Amino acid sequence: MNKTWIILLCALLAAGCKDKRTDLANKAGETVGEHLTEFSKAVGQGVDNKLLVNVVLAPEAQALGITHTTAKALDMNIGKKGITVYLIASKAIEVTLRAKALNANSAEIGRAKVPVKLAKDEAAYFTFEFPKEMDSMMAKEYRIGL
Repeated sequence: MNKTWIILLCALLAAGCKDKRTDLANKAGETVGEHLTEFSKAVGQGVDNKLLVNVVLAPEAQALGITHTTAKALDMNIGKKGITVYLIASKAIEVTLRAKALNANSAEIGRAKVPVKLAKDEAAYFTFEFPKEMDSMMAKEYRIGL
């Protein structure tokens, strides 16, 4: 952010100069725009990574041939508490999976379930919605099983 303030100051000083002030102001404006774009991208990546959650598949879910690659908390702006998990099936399955939210002491603080039907080598996102009373900030791990 310090660079941005310096660039803004230079732009203001350049606006007061008579020689080449338009060219200098344009260059300063371009530089400010570039820095603001970089800043916005970094904020977006930080928010995206902040939504990642720790998911563990219970042995019984693993025995069904299920794996997962990514899991994120639902966006708080939608008014629901939960996680979305990308599940991959190595063989056909049709089962109801349960996700348990666990706190730092591995105590259960919430539970959700979702029907899962996948063909062999199929994958999809599944959303587990937890009760609105659950404090999502306390959940340190989500365990998915039967």
